[in-house]
Amino acid sequence: MAFVYRQDNGRTLTPLQAKILESIENQPSPFQGINSLKDLRTLTGLSVVVTDRDRLREILYKAKSDTESVMAANNKMYNLAGEDIEDRIRWLNELLENSILLGLYSRKLFWFDGDKPTVYLFADNIKAYASKKEYREVHVFGFVFIHEMMHAYYDAFNSVGFPAKEPLEEAFVEYGMLTFINKTIGPGVFLEEAKASVFSKIEDGPREYGFGYELFADTSGGEPGMIERYKDISNWIDYPTVRSFPKDYFDCIDKYKKNTDENNASDCIEAVRYILEHEWQEPDAVYIIQPGIGKRVTAVSSLKTSATVSSTGSAGSKKGAPGPLSSDRFWIFDLTSRRLVGTTSITARVPLMVTKALLKRISSLTYSDLNRLFNPVHNHHLPKSINIISLECDVVKYDKAHPAKTPFIKRFYDNDPIRLATGDIVLVTNQWSLKKNEEDFEEFLFVAQERAGYFVYDSWIK
Repeated sequence: MAFVYRQDNGRTLTPLQAKILESIENQPSPFQGINSLKDLRTLTGLSVVVTDRDRLREILYKAKSDTESVMAANNKMYNLAGEDIEDRIRWLNELLENSILLGLYSRKLFWFDGDKPTVYLFADNIKAYASKKEYREVHVFGFVFIHEMMHAYYDAFNSVGFPAKEPLEEAFVEYGMLTFINKTIGPGVFLEEAKASVFSKIEDGPREYGFGYELFADTSGGEPGMIERYKDISNWIDYPTVRSFPKDYFDCIDKYKKNTDENNASDCIEAVRYILEHEWQEPDAVYIIQPGIGKRVTAVSSLKTSATVSSTGSAGSKKGAPGPLSSDRFWIFDLTSRRLVGTTSITARVPLMVTKALLKRISSLTYSDLNRLFNPVHNHHLPKSINIISLECDVVKYDKAHPAKTPFIKRFYDNDPIRLATGDIVLVTNQWSLKKNEEDFEEFLFVAQERAGYFVYDSWIK
């Protein structure tokens, strides 16, 4: 079924963007409570709107006006929830001064609204951000969509209570987004660009978002148990209780915003542990200011420390920084002539391709074939910067579940993806013929993914 969304202000998704979002929302969920992000949409009645920054400003002004009305009418302003409302006013004012949001989950602003939520994707802001960062636009649409759906996941369970605390919620949303990609789609350029985007916020801000990368690095690629625990308690957390802990997260994150060194990051991670391990209860009715949607579930009373903080207690964020993406690792080869083909704009954007002509004559490739065809010693047409194959152990068949494993493989068949130790990739296929534009190539990869059962596009394309 096609990806369901509403166009607004003339903004729409390209067919490829819609296909990628459809594929993402149908990935099996790594988190308890939902089978997929599409299942989450059904659970909460969530809709998706693709729009622009003009609509964003309208939404922000309405949210500020509505929040001020709630503030004036609600006698709970002076009770336990008062600081939550003040937070939202302060945050709205900041957004109105610099409204460069890529996406928005509606209940983040309209927390007092019990209606079905909406995820907004601001297409012009996404395009500008992708261009500035030199990321693929379709990747940015993908990880922004997952980011906003993580807000929806946390809001879909035990949501009666308080609005989520922004400095904690955004860290967990970024952490959840990276974990979702890592646990479903797996390693690849999509994950690397998502990681780079979150990591950049440690330096550039907002740093509470960047702290999500610290959590991801500290748990070696994400711990679903942490995320599931947070979704059970996110709307029950109150400031006075957190401030009573040996490590006050909100104090720690304020320090982290000023200085992101490892000591402050480690303190914040320890403070997260105290929040997750506390036996939170649904707030007393007199304090509740946020109506519920989704489900009510029994919150687990505690979480093992090992699922929250590493044995050293160190964040290790700087050690885990994502490296730069290579710009010369993807090539197309015609194996009939054994030459690098074309000078089109896609030449540096695609994997090594075993083209149709060769597989008309043979049904598979051996290691010797690859060595003969791709080793620069034997093929002067290859760029000198690429050392393709020198030993049999340089050839790694791509294993999505265990990408680091190097099985002993003698023969590769149609639709076999082959990862080389250098980082280059060969896709064995008899379905490819050189196209004139990048969109056609991306369409080919998407179809190949569906046929072969691999998430080809987001694993391999830059």
